[in-house]
Amino acid sequence: MKYFISSILAVFIISGGAVFAEEINEIVVKANKVEEKTQDIKGSLTVFDENLAEDLKIETLQDIAMFTPNFMLYKTGFSGMNSPSIRGMHADHHSHTVSAGMYVDGVPFLDGMGEFAQDLMDIQSVSVLKGPQGTLYGKGGQTGIINIVTKKPGNNVRGRVTMEAGTDNKKKTLMNFAGPVVADKVYLGLSGVFFEKDGYVEHALTGDTVDDTKHFTGRGKLRFTPTEKLDVNFIFSKVKYNDGAPHIGLSKGGAKAFKSTYYNSEKVESGLTAYNDSEVETGSLSVEYADIFTNTDFTAVSSFTENDTDWKIDQDFSQAVKKHIHNRSSHKKQSQEIRLSSSSKSKIKWVAGVYGDTDDYENDYSTTTGKGRIDSENELEFWSYSLFSDVNIPVGSRLGFSLGLRYDYQEMKYEDQARSDVDNWNEISPKVGIDYKLKENIMFYGKISKGYAS
Repeated sequence: MKYFISSILAVFIISGGAVFAEEINEIVVKANKVEEKTQDIKGSLTVFDENLAEDLKIETLQDIAMFTPNFMLYKTGFSGMNSPSIRGMHADHHSHTVSAGMYVDGVPFLDGMGEFAQDLMDIQSVSVLKGPQGTLYGKGGQTGIINIVTKKPGNNVRGRVTMEAGTDNKKKTLMNFAGPVVADKVYLGLSGVFFEKDGYVEHALTGDTVDDTKHFTGRGKLRFTPTEKLDVNFIFSKVKYNDGAPHIGLSKGGAKAFKSTYYNSEKVESGLTAYNDSEVETGSLSVEYADIFTNTDFTAVSSFTENDTDWKIDQDFSQAVKKHIHNRSSHKKQSQEIRLSSSSKSKIKWVAGVYGDTDDYENDYSTTTGKGRIDSENELEFWSYSLFSDVNIPVGSRLGFSLGLRYDYQEMKYEDQARSDVDNWNEISPKVGIDYKLKENIMFYGKISKGYAS
């Protein structure tokens, strides 16, 4: 019930607004899983196209947040462990859920534990949808969605290499290349970013920084277009961290908890060498068939993601052994979405499809104190499937209606040394809306929609 009420509140904020522009720059995106001009989308969103992203130097999720109202990332001090927040709501990263999911080329990223720090390379568009998106995206769409689309390689050869240096020994190298292997049939794209920078948290005894950052992001694309209508893309990406300690120190409250007289957010006395050697690998296969039926397109996206976490921290930040934590965990996710949608020529915009995924978390957690070490292990498994549909119907040249419905079913199993639990639940996410176009560049709209956290 609380999620439905939050959706109603969002409606009144939306319905009181209008979109004004002196000159409309036509940008076509698939924020709602069908091709639409941004000025025709009935909802609150921020869009960055290729040119704007380059002008604003959009290279990370944090850069997107800086230029997007009502969107921010809650940082934990660890690379990748960031919780997205839209309209003031977010989920703790330890819950392995998010209130605002991220999709990169149709691949879902719905875990705040390590997946929200990817370098953005070869951007075609970024769309940040605000408000409940449960009808089209299901879980992880409680407050919004971040939808990122990267460029496909084609017949035009393009390449770029940039090198950047700055204070604190900052070094960043970005490269990308794309072009044909067989003209009009097979294409290849490669991109990568290497980044390193000294930290700012200083060890009080040695004078060295302990939170230096180093990571690498790489992506490869292989594209096939055997016919004019068929477009097949294989994508593989990897993010590898080789960081030091997290960007945090002992607060006044932390010092009180550990009965320490020393506290400083930018200076520590740690007796443990902390590190973060985590990595995230993702692979996907997308198949797009235009006009498989009359004015109907077919899309299928299959993906796997493996997020391996390995980090160690000194949580008391002192020479004493009061609380040292070592975490080794693994998250394996597989997903599949198949959908039919209206073609770009259709006046009625619609989409219908099925979605399913599996998640397997294995956590190995150890805590060392002055009294010894405590080891714990647990495993968490999820299975889910969904059916969804959404349609936008124009009535004449000015008035339009939108309707949508989604059914989600999820099953969960948890197991540790002491207990084992199994649970399941389902959710229905409706959407209804109305819009009226006063002029070509002025539209009023209202929408009631629902999102939920799983």
